[in-house]
Amino acid sequence: MTDLTAPTLPSGPGDSAVIVDRGYRHWDGERRGGRTIRWAVTVDALRRAFGLGRRARAKVFPWGLVAVGIVLALVITGLYVAAGTIGLPPEVLPELPGHRDLFSWFSAIALLFVAVVGPSFLVPDRRHGTLALTLSRPLGVMDYLRGKATAFALVVLTIQLLPQLVLWLGRATVADSIGTWLAESWPVLWQAPAVAVVTLLAQGSLLALITTWVNRTGVAAAAFLGTWAVLTPILGELSRLDLPGARFLALLNLSEHPEVIADWVFDRPPGGEFALVDAGFGPWASVGAVVVLTAVAATVTVRRYRSLA
Repeated sequence: MTDLTAPTLPSGPGDSAVIVDRGYRHWDGERRGGRTIRWAVTVDALRRAFGLGRRARAKVFPWGLVAVGIVLALVITGLYVAAGTIGLPPEVLPELPGHRDLFSWFSAIALLFVAVVGPSFLVPDRRHGTLALTLSRPLGVMDYLRGKATAFALVVLTIQLLPQLVLWLGRATVADSIGTWLAESWPVLWQAPAVAVVTLLAQGSLLALITTWVNRTGVAAAAFLGTWAVLTPILGELSRLDLPGARFLALLNLSEHPEVIADWVFDRPPGGEFALVDAGFGPWASVGAVVVLTAVAATVTVRRYRSLA
């Protein structure tokens, strides 16, 4: 047993301190680098996002959205399987929902996830006062933010791409020839990830700008949804006014950029009445807007957290 008896010190003016052996010892296990630290932050963020280790009600919403997405993809896949089994005319198949349609539906599901669960990636550490402890050495600000961003990207991309993969594999099962199907459908393997990344950057950047400053998850969720679904579409409508420079307001309609880019990537004419199209902006303008938004959000977030460290 460790001796906790304080040693006798020479008496003298001001000699009141004692040294006690508390039994502490240096860490003698394996010392891992920054990659392991970032992965630990990522895993912790994923557990929090999906409610792992928390009450059952914390798991209902995130897992429910994932389940809805998978079921919807299976239903659409079932339609293609049924069409192939029944032997419907070839001209009927294009009328069934495809990968571009699936993207729009799952963008809405991802939007709900980002709004409700997204603030939990950054807000709680500040609100509960654990950020300073979390950012103690050897975990720095950049490692912390990279870990959180990795977890966020994994979740959102899984919600968007897993149904696309299910549909792609399901349609392959009813194809007359697998080789012909792969030759015709292989572009989907880059189109779907490209559009998903654009949506991730647009939604994630706006969320980061909000959650970096708002310290309540409910307020952050409301602000994100209000900005994405209400404020920016209003700016898009104002861009149609016959005023000098009004057309540039269409670039602030964030919710249209992923849709315009999706039509372009999937080689489809723009669907709906996009303010961006009416204002004369093409898909490259949307790409540029998303890049600028991402750069601004990254810069603001990094500076904010460096000031808090």
